[in-house]
Amino acid sequence: MKFIKIVPPIILIVSLSVTTFAQGKYGHLKKWVNEYPLDYTAKPKIDFFALPEIRTPLLKLIGPVNLRRLMKDFGMVNPINLVDGYLV
Repeated sequence: MKFIKIVPPIILIVSLSVTTFAQGKYGHLKKWVNEYPLDYTAKPKIDFFALPEIRTPLLKLIGPVNLRRLMKDFGMVNPINLVDGYLV
């Protein structure tokens, strides 16, 4: 059941990543390819979703309550990939 609740926000995140990367001015996000978006064991903590380029549009689209819920329930995390020039 949790999986069904998590899938739509993940698709939304991927869509945002694709849109921002396609615009060209977010080329610096390429460094995230093959990296995990979340790593709380690293010093400093790694959080792709805390980047202003990602967090601001997410907050506008799903709101702070759903964003907190997404981050809390975000169980399985895969590395970010580059597919046809888009972050996925």
